[in-house]
Amino acid sequence: MNAVNRIELLKGQAGLTIGSQLFTGLVTTQENGRYTIDKCIVAEPADGLGIALMKGDYVAYLETPEGNFITSLLKASKRVSVSIEFACADTVNINADHLILTGRETVSIRAAKELTLETCQTLKISCENLFQTAIGSVVNVMKNWVQHCDRGSLQASQILQIDAENQIITATKDLRLDAERINMG
Repeated sequence: MNAVNRIELLKGQAGLTIGSQLFTGLVTTQENGRYTIDKCIVAEPADGLGIALMKGDYVAYLETPEGNFITSLLKASKRVSVSIEFACADTVNINADHLILTGRETVSIRAAKELTLETCQTLKISCENLFQTAIGSVVNVMKNWVQHCDRGSLQASQILQIDAENQIITATKDLRLDAERINMG
């Protein structure tokens, strides 16, 4: 355990307890949200730390009368994945003029109940293959709907109904209607 800095606050300034010591050390064990540093100091992560810690991480921590708090992850041990979590809040907002999320291989967005994508102008989806699955309903409501494809297939196991004030069906070669009964009403 190495003393890095002694934090002194001005008279009347709110915040850390006067004389709080900032130390560094290696996380040696983890149990129930508390971490042991250098096999002897037990600390919990500060609410704003955000990143989940693991054994082998090199951290900075404060010793206060209220307890020991890990304030920074200085050097992370090798991980397969990283979790960012804020147990102190129900909602996390990320605001920027331009926000880019990049996964070198994949990006997964999951929600237990609802996922909302909103934009005031344009939503673009570009990909080689697009798969859409819904157990309940798929509802598209729009002013204009344009679809272009080389081949299309639309199948309904019960009823397929298309209603329009005017409907145009155009085929350059063949138009086939095949049914047990055809009502041209």
